[in-house]
Amino acid sequence: MNQTSNRLWILAFPLSVLFLITALYIKKAGAREFIDRKCPWVKETVGKYAPPFEVRIVGAPPAAPAPAEEGAPLPPPALARTAPPVSTPPPAPAPAPKPEPNAPVAVAESFDLSKVCADPTRWPKTVRLKAIVDFPAVVDGKVVGKLRAPVGTEARVVKLSNGQVGVEYHGGGAWLALDNTDFVERARIAWR
Repeated sequence: MNQTSNRLWILAFPLSVLFLITALYIKKAGAREFIDRKCPWVKETVGKYAPPFEVRIVGAPPAAPAPAEEGAPLPPPALARTAPPVSTPPPAPAPAPKPEPNAPVAVAESFDLSKVCADPTRWPKTVRLKAIVDFPAVVDGKVVGKLRAPVGTEARVVKLSNGQVGVEYHGGGAWLALDNTDFVERARIAWR
């Protein structure tokens, strides 16, 4: 063998290992999570080009509640707790200072959940679970059991539909009510 082919063989092994690691990073969720934890720079360079993992939803999402019929009685309002009467009236509020006529006015747009839901760029990337959730355990694209995620577990946001958020956890997916995650809180923080 000549000197040039020896140099190529020296490069072949490290390149094949790099190729194998890249393939695992793209195809396996567990490998991607491990590599992202150990080498965060990989997530910033290679991770933005890697496709998101496909979420396989096991079972149908729960049906939306039926609309109320006209003339149907409304549920009784919750009893409001009233504060005890105060003996002295509160002081009158001070008048607000009047703005100058030519001064610029900063207007902050109030949080609008419907705008957040309509624009995927405003969705948080991950949410924290507020309830125990059973996810399907998926291995090589096949459901092999259940994976129980405890309260406080981070799950990746994949989709929003009908007031529910589709999340992915270790390859398995589930539809959750927004109230079972901190989606609204994270979206409100990002809105500012």
